Formats: sequence, structure tokens, C-alpha cells
Amino acid sequence: MRFQQLEKPMDRNMKLLVVLALLCSAIISRGQSTIGYEAGNAERNVFFNGSPVPDNNVAEIGFFNPGFDLSANANNLTALNSAWHELAFTSFKAVFSPPNDGRFSGSSSTSDTAFDSKNISLWIFKTTDNAAPASGFGNVAGYGIFSSTAANWIFPSQSGMPPLTTSVYSSEVNQAYHGTFDADTVNGHLFLNPVPEPATVGLLGLAAATLFIARSKRRA
Repeated sequence: MRFQQLEKPMDRNMKLLVVLALLCSAIISRGQSTIGYEAGNAERNVFFNGSPVPDNNVAEIGFFNPGFDLSANANNLTALNSAWHELAFTSFKAVFSPPNDGRFSGSSSTSDTAFDSKNISLWIFKTTDNAAPASGFGNVAGYGIFSSTAANWIFPSQSGMPPLTTSVYSSEVNQAYHGTFDADTVNGHLFLNPVPEPATVGLLGLAAATLFIARSKRRA
């Protein structure tokens, strides 16, 4: 006669724990998204004043408030900063290219649903000391704000099915709000614009005020 071995209560409990662990792992992975961002080899690198941005400068990834007018506020660092939601930042650093070649590569994960389905932007800085931007942006010499209409330039929604990942590349940039880019996506560049001179900003404000006064007088 064959006797069927009865499953021990301990074995059943162990199997139940394994199933629960797998379920918890699936729930956790579903509640987190991972985003890569880079200006790597065979992609546009980043230039400022005719030269590649040196190592240790910073590229940030995040989004601006929906409805915020980037074009109108592109020269206003205070307004940009108040509307900016940073996910992460990475430093310029050579990987497979020579040092100080204007390249960066980073990756970050988040479980913050505030990023869900928002348009991804890169805010890239060149500072006077080749470091992260100081509070108040006092050391910022130039910056660029770049994005793309490509479908992968959207933060994954954490209500979607895993894996919740996307990667964005400088070769895909087709929108520049402060800065420019050239058509060559392999050997080309993203170009940062200088920070507007205080005198220039003041003159623009004076011109706007003069225009407003002139229009008011005409109406009167």
C-alpha cells in the first residue's frame, strides 16, 4: 500500500508566507517608477559659450506646474524655480568620453504620484564654480530648459502596470525654452543661454512700464 504523505502545518504556513511576500513585492514595484536621463555618447552633448559644459555642473529632471508659461518666464529664474518640481539631479561626468565633454547620465526612482503623467523637462546649469546651483542662483552663468514631444518624455503613472520605467535622451530634444539645439541628434549639441544681465532685465522692465504709460495716456 502507498501512503500519501500529509502536508505538515509548518510547510503550509511557509508556502503562505512566500505567496504573501511575492504579492507585497508586486505591490511595491507597482508603486514606484524609474526614470533615466542622459546626454551620452552618440547623443547631443551640452555647450555653453562655445565650449562643452565641464564636469561637476548639474542637470536636473522634473516638471513645471501644468499651465505655467515657460516661454514667457524663461528669463525669470525666480518664477521658474517657484514652478519647478525636481525629481532628481546628476552631475556632468565623463563615462566613455573624455573629461569635461558636456555629458551626463543619471537615473532615479520615485513613489510620489505628483509626478504621474507630467511632461518631463531637463533644467541644465553652467555655474561659475562648476558645481551645483547655489541658493538664489548667484553662481549660475547660464542655463537651458529642454523637453520633447516624444511619448517617452512623460513620467509613468503609478496606477499603470509594471515595469514603470522610461528613459529620456538629449538626442530626442525638440523643445527649448531657454537655450537652443541643432538638428544633428548624434554629433550635435544642446546650447545653454547666459543668465540675463541685471541691466538688461531692468531695461526690459523700464520699456514695459514706458509702453504701459504711453498706452494709458492714449486711452485717456
